[in-house]
Amino acid sequence: NSTLVLGSSKSGVLQYGLTLSEDYRLCICTDDVENLSECYRRMLANISKYQARKVVFVDNELGNFKGIAEQFSGCRYIKGENAFGEFLEEWKSDLNGRLEDEEKCLEQLFIVIAEFNEFFDMISDDQAAFMRKVFQYINSPKYGITFICGFNVNGDKNNDRLFMSLIVNAENYLLTSNSYEKAKEKIETLPLLSKIYPNTSYVCLKEKFIEIRW
Repeated sequence: NSTLVLGSSKSGVLQYGLTLSEDYRLCICTDDVENLSECYRRMLANISKYQARKVVFVDNELGNFKGIAEQFSGCRYIKGENAFGEFLEEWKSDLNGRLEDEEKCLEQLFIVIAEFNEFFDMISDDQAAFMRKVFQYINSPKYGITFICGFNVNGDKNNDRLFMSLIVNAENYLLTSNSYEKAKEKIETLPLLSKIYPNTSYVCLKEKFIEIRW
């Protein structure tokens, strides 16, 4: 299956999500940690239904999402700067393989960054530089890597290239209820949503907004 389901229409008739052969970045905007937790629980459950899919879930030192990530056997949980550094060293061979051999790209890898500002504050300068280089080369869905990044819209806007890669240029967004207006203040590329309904979540897939339910 080449789709990551994000939610269904409010009528429940249609499902909407990322087409993994066409999209490789998703930003989840929220102003509530519980909403973000629920997003991750549902996404990981969806991913775990299929073979040839792996998840690496990167959390901060506090381990806010540990309980959710560890519910799913196919999810590798990374907590804190040191564990993330160890993962990056291991990941290099996989990245090189995907860049050089199309066969290596058949296994879908999901890199989940729990919340951007916490992640950015956690990582070292060397780790940030490495991740910038990752986005320089892994710049297409053809490599079989999907990046999912949470963003607390109450947090800071950042001008670093990582913020641009993971948030501003994501193209695809899941906006949990009551997060759109603050998200729009910090993500200038976010398309205009003319009418916002309270307590309603939206999927934005390359400028197309869809009301969804979980």
